[in-house]
Order: sequence, then C-alpha cells, then structure tokens
Amino acid sequence: MIKIFLDGIDTSTKLRDFNQAIDYSANSAGSIEIGYYKPISDLFIDFKEFNLTSETISLYYFAPIQTQIDLIDETENFTKSGFLSWDRTAIESVKTTRNGHELYWYKIEFSGDFDIQMTGLDLVFSNDNDLVDEYPTIMDNLPQGEISFIRFHKAARDKILTEINNLNIRKVTNIYNRRRINQFDIMDINEIRAVSKYTTIGLIYKSLSDAVDDKWSAESKANLSLASALIEMPNLSIDINDNGLKDEYQNASMVEILKRQ
Repeated sequence: MIKIFLDGIDTSTKLRDFNQAIDYSANSAGSIEIGYYKPISDLFIDFKEFNLTSETISLYYFAPIQTQIDLIDETENFTKSGFLSWDRTAIESVKTTRNGHELYWYKIEFSGDFDIQMTGLDLVFSNDNDLVDEYPTIMDNLPQGEISFIRFHKAARDKILTEINNLNIRKVTNIYNRRRINQFDIMDINEIRAVSKYTTIGLIYKSLSDAVDDKWSAESKANLSLASALIEMPNLSIDINDNGLKDEYQNASMVEILKRQ
C-alpha cells in the first residue's frame, strides 16, 4: 500500500480508500509526499473542493537528489479531479528513507497558497469524464451529497483486479514469492480504461435498480457484460518483476508462464 504524507503527517489510511475528505491548506513551504515499494508512473487524486487560484503544482522524484518530473497533469493544478502521470522510463529513481520509510518517494510542491479538500489519492482506472463521454447525463445520478462517482470507480478497479487475479496471473520474483496483481502493476491505464468505464457504469446503474427487470438493471447488465468481454484483451502490460516497467504478455501465455514457476 502507498504511503501518503501531508506536510509530514501520515494520512495514508484516510486518503488511499477514497472515503474520507481531508482539508489541506497548501503553500510554497508544504508538500504532499507519496511513497511505494517500487517505482510507479500514475496516481489519481479526487477532490471535493478544488484549487481556485492560479497557483501551480510540481512533481519530483529522488535519485537520490530531488529531481523534477515532466508531469502530465489531468488535474490542471488541482482545479479538478484526475490523473497525474509521467514517463517511468525517463527517470531513474532510487529508494530513499523519508518519513521513516525506505521507499520510492514522489513529492508534490506548490508555487503558492491555496485551500483544497481531498477525498482520495491512490489509483483507479477511469474518471467521471470517461462516463460522461458514454452517457452525457450520467452525472444526474450522483448519490446525494457527493460530487463524483469516485466510490464506484474504486469498486470497479477492485472488481477488475479480482477478475485478473482469478485468471491465476501472479507476479513471480522467485519460486517462493508469488504476489497478486494490484493497481500499480497495470502499466498502461489506457489498456484497461474502457473496461473500468463500463464496469463503473454497470455498478452505478445497479445501485439505481430497485427491480430485477427495470431499465437500470438492464443497463447495468449490458455494461457489465461489455466490460467482461473487453477484459479478455489480447495484451495487458503488467509489471511482473516490480521494476515499474512494462512486461507485455498475452493473457493465456502469462498464465502458462506463471504456472510453470
């Protein structure tokens, strides 16, 4: 599990589950630090209150010297929820000890002051824009008091990972160490983004259904069926050896390879 520190305070448990809002006053002296046991290249941040200023963010890694990353920022400086992504092959990060943990660390810094409220920082495979592209009015079905479908994106991610792991795909570092695939092992979000979109839509419509054969139930089944078909994609880039880089296999071949370990 990732470690998340806001100005040196451990908020990992609260933020990685996307289920509790945290107020944070950012300033040029503060930072958000994210640590993980291997290199990563994607994060997703969900906000309930956004940056309303013109201040900007920067992302750094440690090699071991703090070095800026060329960031692809879907949040547009925390003015909306979205992905933070970067080219893993372009950086040579190393494990460093920060906040009492030896991990691969990433640090977000701010150009000035702004107030935000975060509801989660981890990784999912789709966002609300993906849903709107498919169903333009789907935001009309938000649960009361919520401004995004992040809980459903997280549920979709967990469902997808369960299906992948049920194929008996495992990371194998040696004959005695076989680990389940997690969200940070999926090296190209775009390969699985459509699967997550249709899974999320299916789960949303399922939550709206109050009868076995109503329109919501039918829409839910149709979208979940489409997601299940798409997950049988011929290639999925998975980090099998924990180096943070793509290892491309066909699904069937991967199962064969891992079963022989």
